[in-house]
Amino acid sequence: MKTKLGIFIVAAVAALGLGLGTLSAGPALAEEPDALAAVPDTLLAEDHPDGFGWLRRSLIAAAAHTIGISVEDVVAGLRSCHSLQEIGIRHGVRPEALERGMLAYERRFLAKLAEEGELTRQEAAHIMRFLVAHIDRIISFHYCEPAPTTSAVR
Repeated sequence: MKTKLGIFIVAAVAALGLGLGTLSAGPALAEEPDALAAVPDTLLAEDHPDGFGWLRRSLIAAAAHTIGISVEDVVAGLRSCHSLQEIGIRHGVRPEALERGMLAYERRFLAKLAEEGELTRQEAAHIMRFLVAHIDRIISFHYCEPAPTTSAVR
């Protein structure tokens, strides 16, 4: 179990491009069935090693739902090097409200996964505790795609 948690922590925080890295297949999104369709195909490769792509997709959907904008707008904002917090503020959602809304969305999502047998109740509770402890980092994370490098050969 500790190994699973370690992998999750690394995946959720270090790769918290919030789904902007490669995403893996996973449980369907609760309350936002079309959210996955809005994520570009290049982000949906099946071979992501961490296995938590479904959670990053859910976090994107949670932010979009809470802010009241489309998943595409959230992804575009993140790709433009804006944090979820900055995106929320731009749309009149204070950071505290964004945190509360995203956590409520994730609580419902994880409860649904546990009810459907996708996760155990212990796993869902463990993930929820992690999200509560790290929500400030999640919403303030800046995903910036690296700038293309040019090297002059002389």
